[in-house]
Amino acid sequence: DNHGITPLHSALLNAPNTNIIEMVEVLVQKGADVNIRSSGGVAPLHTTHALKNPSIVKVLLEHGADPNAVDNGGNTPLHYAIWKRRKPIEDLL
Repeated sequence: DNHGITPLHSALLNAPNTNIIEMVEVLVQKGADVNIRSSGGVAPLHTTHALKNPSIVKVLLEHGADPNAVDNGGNTPLHYAIWKRRKPIEDLL
């Protein structure tokens, strides 16, 4: 869209918890860029579902997601995980 939100971002932001891992895997297998950024510099690892689910973080990292991706505010996925108090995600990143 005009904010740079891709189908992968959308799935991670809006999809129900059921089958989200499978959805992410299918999108990545079909060529979704795991490092694509929205207009705010947000990469898939910065998104809500990724920060709630260690399995999603693992899938994204296995497919080359950059754990050091920086959004337009200078924040990495680790910063987001710390703010949200997601210790299992912090440990993965």
